[in-house]
Amino acid sequence: MMENQQLITRRVGSGTFLSENADQIVSRIDPTPTPWHDHVPSFLEIVEARLLFEPGMLALAVARATEDDFCDMDRRLSEVSAAADWLAFKEAIYAVHGAVFAATKNRFLQQIFENIVSDRRAVRFDGRGTGAAVAQPVREQAYFDLSQIVAAIKGRNARRAEKLMKDHLLRIAATVNIYG
Repeated sequence: MMENQQLITRRVGSGTFLSENADQIVSRIDPTPTPWHDHVPSFLEIVEARLLFEPGMLALAVARATEDDFCDMDRRLSEVSAAADWLAFKEAIYAVHGAVFAATKNRFLQQIFENIVSDRRAVRFDGRGTGAAVAQPVREQAYFDLSQIVAAIKGRNARRAEKLMKDHLLRIAATVNIYG
């Protein structure tokens, strides 16, 4: 996973090395605390589950998305850039994912996503300082990841969309492993 996120490089016969720009990569990662909650799944449990199905469901979004879905995804992406604080930023990110789930036209998948967001909201996204500004590198990385996923869906490229979503979710999982 760290190699996939370009935090390390591997050279056969030489070893594994920390990337020269690892500090820049880490600064783009949103450090997400992972407290344990009795009444909802933990952030890590949610990300693990999303990794199992979310990349694969993109084939449905690619096949079924309409122009209205694309407009909704674009509108939600602009909210990621414009979010005034950390809480609005998290809501905007989940809104982009929600628009992708809606594009599948699969009510069961949409219901699952609503449960995910409901659980994350129940604990205020595990946030500290939810009124604080979002660090610019974090905002840029999230927007970049999500805009690439949306572009792949618009381009009707399921394979690329799946890979990009997997990379995005792995990056999120890495924040838990680095800071959790």
